[in-house]
Amino acid sequence: MVRSTVCISRAGVAIIECGVILTLRQRYPAISNVKAFGIAAGMTFLLDICVEYLFILTEIYADPRTIQAFTLFAGSQYQFPIYESIFVTAYATGFTLLRMSAYDDPDGLSFVERGIHRVRPSARFLTRQLALIGFCAVWAAVTYFLPWSWLSVTVDSNVTELLPSYLLPSRL
Repeated sequence: MVRSTVCISRAGVAIIECGVILTLRQRYPAISNVKAFGIAAGMTFLLDICVEYLFILTEIYADPRTIQAFTLFAGSQYQFPIYESIFVTAYATGFTLLRMSAYDDPDGLSFVERGIHRVRPSARFLTRQLALIGFCAVWAAVTYFLPWSWLSVTVDSNVTELLPSYLLPSRL
């Protein structure tokens, strides 16, 4: 499914956010982490709206069932739930936080890897990998998949008659 593939690639947005934060730190050395992360998250939010809406306009995918109060162009074939971009921003910003914590650490360890020196050397690589994978899985579930699924249960804006057949929601 296209939506799943796009969601996986959203972790790549963290690379852009890291670049924005590092550029801001270089240009404005006194900038706080909160401000730098806020600017990067705001840019991610706007970028996601543009890219996702372009996908909807070109009929790569559609959002046929959304919550009308939080949807741009609700009821039309091109409706777009704004909460999608909020979830994507939270999702990407978590991965940015993970990467930037490693960048800022003198040992190059992210916050989920700290304390690895207490693990025996032969198990360190596996332990670090499991910590990183575990964080990524939990973060993706908490900031994107669970909220999206929960909100998808209470939809009130359904569009089916205007959509091409390949974009219609499945009937279970």
